[in-house]
Amino acid sequence: MLHELVAIPTPSSVSNLPLLRWVASFLEARGWRVELFPYEDESKVAKANLIAWPGASVLSEQIDLAFVCHTDTVPYAADWPGALVLDEREGQLHGCGSCDVKGALACFLAAVSSVDSEAIRPKVALILTADEEIGCKGMERLLKMTQLRIGSAIVSEPTSLRPGIAGKGYGLARISIQGREAHSAFPQRGVSAISVAARLIVKIEDAFAIRGRQGLADPLFDRFG
Repeated sequence: MLHELVAIPTPSSVSNLPLLRWVASFLEARGWRVELFPYEDESKVAKANLIAWPGASVLSEQIDLAFVCHTDTVPYAADWPGALVLDEREGQLHGCGSCDVKGALACFLAAVSSVDSEAIRPKVALILTADEEIGCKGMERLLKMTQLRIGSAIVSEPTSLRPGIAGKGYGLARISIQGREAHSAFPQRGVSAISVAARLIVKIEDAFAIRGRQGLADPLFDRFG
């Protein structure tokens, strides 16, 4: 399976539809239902996200357990002629995506092929996304296009090939601070936006320090890199 997956090029700059069609055919032959959520990226390249679930039921908005895997890879060098050919050397597999992330996808599919779809609990799903390597844009689109609610997720993002709990996320905020212009001869008439921003940064740092002293910091944050 990994040999077949690696042979399908899926850098973020190209369509992931050929890979999704291969996966859909594999899953449907084993009693899974598949739904594609297509879109065009900023460069007008056709892409899609995929949700698959076992049995004949309709897709539930509430998923108790999701196995999540992205489909795109980073670009591979033009001077790597064997990028799309799975090659075993000294017990390790080489090829674009052989680890991140098609190796994980092959593991998911191998598990699917070893279990009768009717024996799997309802509300279990496999979710495949596009454009993860360039900002998790595929998952953002999928969440906007659906009303999914996911209880727990196992996310395949191989790092050192060991499992981690509660992988770190990140939050972004844009803060605008407005000052008031004044002549240097009368600084008391103005407000320095830079000075206000500096005090804000210090307050944020102090808040984190207080949480740490109070034992409010999550120990998982430093346990897993």
